[in-house]
Amino acid sequence: MIELGPLTLGDLGAQEPGSAQGPLDVSPVGSVGRGTRTSGAAVSDLIDETVRLVARARAAAGRERGLRELSGSRRVLLRWLGRYGPQAVPQLARAHSVSRQHIQALVNPLAEEGLVEFVDNPAHKRSRLVRLTATGKEHIAGLTRRESSLLSQHGPAVADEDLRAATQVLRIVAEALEG
Repeated sequence: MIELGPLTLGDLGAQEPGSAQGPLDVSPVGSVGRGTRTSGAAVSDLIDETVRLVARARAAAGRERGLRELSGSRRVLLRWLGRYGPQAVPQLARAHSVSRQHIQALVNPLAEEGLVEFVDNPAHKRSRLVRLTATGKEHIAGLTRRESSLLSQHGPAVADEDLRAATQVLRIVAEALEG
């Protein structure tokens, strides 16, 4: 059984909507991969737990000095640019399933703060690329180090391979929902 603070992996699953506690009825996890059929209820439960996890992660970051300077959306955008390189605002919007206007509203203040910059796009004359500045790279690296340290100290007692399997499940579900 994997311990997640007061919960265990066996506790995660079919929880009453809106309930934050209580035992959950979950079948054992099978192999992570494609081609397996799942029930809509199981996918719905996974989404509910993911939303709950995001809310708790935001609250935890808000309690930690040095982690609250960036909203979750801005942090995700900076990490995305760090991982995948410069992209146009419409590309970023498609990748995150949000409007171009939403991304522009995030990018403009980041540019004013010197964390990102707009550069010419060789593939498109009017749609400039957004890329991290040196300051932005340093900022996100420092934030990542602080988060990693915090999670190493206070995170769940879960093996890295289990977290990677959970990450893969979330990726597969997200890709299935994209279509």
